[in-house]
Amino acid sequence: MEKIEYIISNLKKLFLADSRTWVITFSGGKDSTFMLHIFILMLLELKKEGIKYRKVYILSYDTKVEMPILEAYHKQKMQQINDFVKRENLNVSMSLVEPTIEDDFFVCLLGKGYPSPNSGFRWCTERIKINPATAYLNSVIEKHNSIVMLLGVRTDESTARKNSIEKREFNEKDYVIHEQLANTYTFSPIKDITTEELWKFLSTEEAPWGTHKDMMALYDIGSAEADCNIIVHPNSESCAKTRFGCWVCTVVEKDSSMENAIKNNQSWMQPMANFRNKIFTYRYDHTKRRDKNKNGKNIPGAFFLEVRKELFEDILKTEEQIGNKLFEVLGRKTLLSDEQILEINKEHQKDGDFCNDVLKIANRYGRSFKINEIKLDDDIALLCEENDLDKCYFSEMLRVGHKYRHAMKRLGIKTEQDKLITATVQGIVHEDK
Repeated sequence: MEKIEYIISNLKKLFLADSRTWVITFSGGKDSTFMLHIFILMLLELKKEGIKYRKVYILSYDTKVEMPILEAYHKQKMQQINDFVKRENLNVSMSLVEPTIEDDFFVCLLGKGYPSPNSGFRWCTERIKINPATAYLNSVIEKHNSIVMLLGVRTDESTARKNSIEKREFNEKDYVIHEQLANTYTFSPIKDITTEELWKFLSTEEAPWGTHKDMMALYDIGSAEADCNIIVHPNSESCAKTRFGCWVCTVVEKDSSMENAIKNNQSWMQPMANFRNKIFTYRYDHTKRRDKNKNGKNIPGAFFLEVRKELFEDILKTEEQIGNKLFEVLGRKTLLSDEQILEINKEHQKDGDFCNDVLKIANRYGRSFKINEIKLDDDIALLCEENDLDKCYFSEMLRVGHKYRHAMKRLGIKTEQDKLITATVQGIVHEDK
């Protein structure tokens, strides 16, 4: 195709004329796949011509909440691409970034009690995608001083995307200065490619690293009709414009891609859809949330602790229902890792839950967390019962005292006990409906 040949030629010209390090973002979707495909073709041309070039970085994301069939596809595709660049001895570095445990989606939702995201409070994107990507890009910038980020965005994707691209200020190289990252430019070389041109290329050209057929099959699964033909109907809303997102996404009222996948031979994911629908409903049920937000404003805040425990158990029930199929797709039976569960439990402790209820619930569903508890003397236990005092709180106070029993200076004991008192008071106030 003449248009694509021109893009590759222009890519080569700019790449060789620019000393900046280039970073290609890859999500596994049709646009980023097309972008990476033609960029790899350019690198192969340079190799054939014997031209040495600076290192190129491929950046991808693991949000931890992708639909299982997408996660499996993405993992496989990253491996195929990595094997290919090594086999061809291309000067390419591949990286997969993920959120910190503190920013993990389920830690925020089930641990900290953040209400399910919506368009007005879309806290998830920054934490699970933007922050880890920014940290990675800053490390590349620190090493190479300046970078150019190649984005697989197109004006033909949507009206919103078209308007967004047209508002940008392009320099003579078609670069745009990045608003947040220092010494960074963005470059969208495929912005004028139509959806029809994109699918025609992907359906007729084999991927350098293997095939595009598996990706096209995923778009088929996510469409409204199981027999969606992308080649015949490249602009169909129910085919080529299928949009996949996180399986827990509540920013949209209806997750069409999940619903369509369930209809198209992926019915095993129905319990996941049920969980997603529940957290969507709970987000707008103010009886499930504190009366004030974390800044003390009189607007609905975090989910109550008991609601978080309920939802935590719900996701473990979901694991139980889909475990065998999940293992078949991803090689694991869990939606939550042990690390996530421990962090969720830690967040509950900050709200005054010293009984390790999260770990106890997890153990009922086959996990094996060790829970260290100090048994209260009968007199203290009776005192707690008679005065309606929290046995777990006293147990935790005793644990702290036990921890410092041999310390020459017991300065730390006051700090830890003050934290316990604060957490207990906060928990009582926050859970008081």
